Amino acid sequence: METQIQALGRMALPLVGLIEPGNGFKIGEARREFCLTETNGTTWLYTEADTGLQVTVELRVVDQTVILSTLLENKGSAPISGLEVLEPLRIVFNSPPSRWRHIYASGGTNENFYPPTAYTTREQTGMERVFKIESDEEGRSSNLHLPFLISLSSRAAEADGLFCGMEWSGAWQISFWKEDEKRIGLSAGVKVDGLTLDPGEKLRLPDAHLGFFRGGAEAGTNALRKYLYERVCPAY
Repeated sequence: METQIQALGRMALPLVGLIEPGNGFKIGEARREFCLTETNGTTWLYTEADTGLQVTVELRVVDQTVILSTLLENKGSAPISGLEVLEPLRIVFNSPPSRWRHIYASGGTNENFYPPTAYTTREQTGMERVFKIESDEEGRSSNLHLPFLISLSSRAAEADGLFCGMEWSGAWQISFWKEDEKRIGLSAGVKVDGLTLDPGEKLRLPDAHLGFFRGGAEAGTNALRKYLYERVCPAY
């Protein structure tokens, strides 16, 4: 059966042809293994045979943006513990990490000096191992960084790129990591300090939004702004 990541790779969107095969998420520690057991082309059901943990992933496409909705359910007869990682989005691109640029914004902190750093746009180029934006350990989840970023696949002015964010007001993190010299990974998830699901218990994870664009940083900024305004922010 075709995974949602393989289905995504066939879409006429920038960069998706560079995504490696995989299940597109990470739940719990690395040794957990999930098998795809069912799909209807829009929803995918994965099962961990040893525990009965099920992961249901729904994929929706709105214009150039992919929305991943993930539901966890303990279908087994015993509690499932050791769920330290909850990442509804985890993919790897066949693209050298050294070429990428990441644009992000500081959070909305209250400061007693001028000019303030709140909402300041910053840029990260190249990486030794990991580049991460995240929620603050104290205060609001948007105090340290705003919960989305724009990434470009090269230094070219008209580079293809993506924006990534999560529909979540709690503790979160979005990371790019260097898989090796030729591959770069992207993950988005919520911060947890261990989690246990009792038999029959369900947990819906925050939706992950992954938008694709062509035309460089300005095009990416406009694409993200348009998407937030038209599809995410409520209309009054």
